[in-house]
Amino acid sequence: MKNNTEWLEPLKNRPDLLMDVETCERLEHELRGMKREKNRLRLWIPSVAVSVFIAIILFVGVQNFLPGDNDDGLSAEMRETLNVFHEMGEPAYYFTALPFEPEKVYATEVNLSFTRSVELKYLGKEADNEYIALNIYFDMPDGFNLGDTDYQKSFETSTGERIDYSVKQTRPDLQVIFWTQDDSTFQVMNMHDPMTDPEIKELINSMKKYE
Repeated sequence: MKNNTEWLEPLKNRPDLLMDVETCERLEHELRGMKREKNRLRLWIPSVAVSVFIAIILFVGVQNFLPGDNDDGLSAEMRETLNVFHEMGEPAYYFTALPFEPEKVYATEVNLSFTRSVELKYLGKEADNEYIALNIYFDMPDGFNLGDTDYQKSFETSTGERIDYSVKQTRPDLQVIFWTQDDSTFQVMNMHDPMTDPEIKELINSMKKYE
């Protein structure tokens, strides 16, 4: 059977439909480039989405655990814990040096008939007895009577403030320390190892106010 070449006849009058080798190669190169760009775009879009998601996760984590922008050096988590003070219209107090590494910190408003109070609890992670509570009584500028104490001492803080504090070992596992400051009474309930006098001074001196 002979090939039918009649369909070629119109091409003789349409030389513009013919393509030389150079044009064919250039067109093929451009088509391949477009395909590569399309594939690259498909890969680029999900990569950007994943990067944005990871950046958000890291930002939230850093905000929660690293110190904030303020000079107090408090983390966002600690600021949230101390909000109970501000809800009462009072400045927050907290320790920056403890005889153990705290794992959790809790702040609770304590409803008392004679004063407004907040209890700040520090719980350690190394042993069951790593527990210190700071109780602040805002309406007691003159302190309160705990009866006989083991001893009383005075010292000057790093800010030049004079502090008179009393210490009482009420039980073998409970050391009570209290003093007055800023027209309020502060009481430490120490169920960790009994602190020495230098350690007590360091603890009191480390207390900061967060307005």
